[in-house]
Amino acid sequence: MGKTTGFKEATFIEGRLVRVAKGKIEVESEDDGTGEPALLTLKMGDLDIDLATIGEEVRAVIVDGRVARITRLAPKPREKRQQEFYGVSDPQREIGSDLAE
Repeated sequence: MGKTTGFKEATFIEGRLVRVAKGKIEVESEDDGTGEPALLTLKMGDLDIDLATIGEEVRAVIVDGRVARITRLAPKPREKRQQEFYGVSDPQREIGSDLAE
């Protein structure tokens, strides 16, 4: 029979990678309960981190209490603000009606 490995618990956290230092990383993520931003300090496992990902949105995979993988997420599309033009779509107003008097 093959070698059996122990079960490992995995957790995913998404947020903005803030800092990498001394075997730990800091990720700013929304708290599920309050929706407020929270700064999480996580222990790093044996992995290499691209320093260009600092400040970017990432997904961290945590296995057995240590970060096993960090993946940069695609940037979220920004919503375009809809511009309102007053009077343009108003069917009751006729062009030049205010000048006729």
